[in-house]
Amino acid sequence: PTNYRGIIPYLGHTTKTSCNVGQVKLQSSEFLLGNDGKIATGEELIKLMTLIEGQQITVKWLDDNYYNVLKAYAFIGDRFICELIAKPVYHRAKVDQIPEDVIARELMSKYQMSIEGFANKRRKSIDKITVLETGFAPKKTSFKISELHPSEKKIESAAVAVMPDNLDFEDELNDFEPAYKQSLIDRF
Repeated sequence: PTNYRGIIPYLGHTTKTSCNVGQVKLQSSEFLLGNDGKIATGEELIKLMTLIEGQQITVKWLDDNYYNVLKAYAFIGDRFICELIAKPVYHRAKVDQIPEDVIARELMSKYQMSIEGFANKRRKSIDKITVLETGFAPKKTSFKISELHPSEKKIESAAVAVMPDNLDFEDELNDFEPAYKQSLIDRF
């Protein structure tokens, strides 16, 4: 067998990325954590996620003749963490499923349940906190901006001019002529 782990750091491509919820995006595809060509589940996956989850990682990978990812390995610095395996694709409709689809669906279910277990374990490890009232009140000052408090403004009254109801502006508007006139040719 080919020792990909030994040759990829020197011959392959290098991409910086991160691991979010147990998935790594590489070359517009999603990859899952694993080792020895198998996707990790259970305690093995939780151990890998404690090392890699949310971390900035370097992925060293090798492509085939069609620029598809052949093998990929995750590193933090120069330290090897795990192998990245392409996320299995399967038909969701039971009518379209073949035996390989059923196996891929079960594997993805185990993977997702392991991730949820990891999240629950992390959530339970966080200590609960209690916020106590300190009793300190903000220092009161005499400085105020009156525009911010309209209820405190003084209202001044002023006389308002009332216009008559029977004004007719139509005659004045119809007699309006501009100070300059353009010919039809100049307008177009």
